[in-house]
Amino acid sequence: MLDSGRIGFSPLRSFTGRVRRSSLLRKDGGQGLSRDPLYVSVCERCIAELRTGVADLGLLTLPIDAPDLVKVPVLQEELLLVTELKHPLARQKKIVPSDLIRQPFVLFENGSNTRRVLDEFFLKEHLEPRIVMETENVEIIKAMVKTGLGIGIVPYQAVLPEVTRRQLFCSRIAGYHLFRETGWIYPKMSRLPRTVSEVLNAFNRVRPKLQVAPSEERRGDIAR
Repeated sequence: MLDSGRIGFSPLRSFTGRVRRSSLLRKDGGQGLSRDPLYVSVCERCIAELRTGVADLGLLTLPIDAPDLVKVPVLQEELLLVTELKHPLARQKKIVPSDLIRQPFVLFENGSNTRRVLDEFFLKEHLEPRIVMETENVEIIKAMVKTGLGIGIVPYQAVLPEVTRRQLFCSRIAGYHLFRETGWIYPKMSRLPRTVSEVLNAFNRVRPKLQVAPSEERRGDIAR
């Protein structure tokens, strides 16, 4: 069990939720965030809390411009296009960048590192996405895509449950393998606090179970 720790996460629901649900990081087994030493914060707030000592450890999308903090890359997540099942794109065997012209998008918020990856893709393909909604929460993106508000680009692991249950469709964009990198962030110190060490060890045990990209047997189900 962990002692009272101060762990900050940016809203990377695709796998921080997996870690927390594993119960490896729970102190009292409760369901409420108010009783959990793990709490969610946006990237900028998390960095500020690390610098002021409010938090001891953060799991954030890289890169992070913070020379005073230690950054340890731990995951690369593949980002896939996601649509509702009845969307015309869901009937295509291959989706190319030009298919995205004039499509309404629900995207990660402007300024986030995940959004920068997407913006670089749009810029390279000379696409001007029609953005109908921005949010920091991948669960909201999926919910809005389900309603037909627009299409999105999200981490594969975040949408895998819905794709498996045939609630959503996902696909690679032909010619692209889009990825975002995530890493642990913590203050420079001579010795890591016990809570931090235990969280890092717990995550290392969970990491092999995380599906950050389609497995070989599932790649046939994903449009290329």
